Amino acid sequence: MEEKSTHPEEILVVVDEIFMRQLMREALVRAGYDVVEAATGEKALEEFQDSRPDAVLLDVHPSGMDGFEVCQAIRRQRGGEHTPILMITGRGEEEQIHLAFEADATDFISKPITGTVLGYRIRYMLRAARGAARFR
Repeated sequence: MEEKSTHPEEILVVVDEIFMRQLMREALVRAGYDVVEAATGEKALEEFQDSRPDAVLLDVHPSGMDGFEVCQAIRRQRGGEHTPILMITGRGEEEQIHLAFEADATDFISKPITGTVLGYRIRYMLRAARGAARFR
């Protein structure tokens, strides 16, 4: 029988706007997650290597590298090939959604984002990832 972990799952939030990053942090902490933050694409890759988060919440336009490049770089890292990545797109930005999936994102969420919806999207994305891991 698989032993359940007693520590909260960790989410890497990659958003350059500090106010938006704080709102996301608060929503995720309320939902029971630990949060690691990065304001730039380059910092996101460092944090991913250092903390090996359970999931990544990635804006398509952080400072530095764009989110699509960051997503692809995470996928090339050890452990990154199966890490759920939820990309944040602008409302009505169909091209960004297409590019997110081309970069191998797991899913996307459009702005504006409510905390409740964010918590549920992360929860179900992680649940799906755990289910898929059983078949690998």
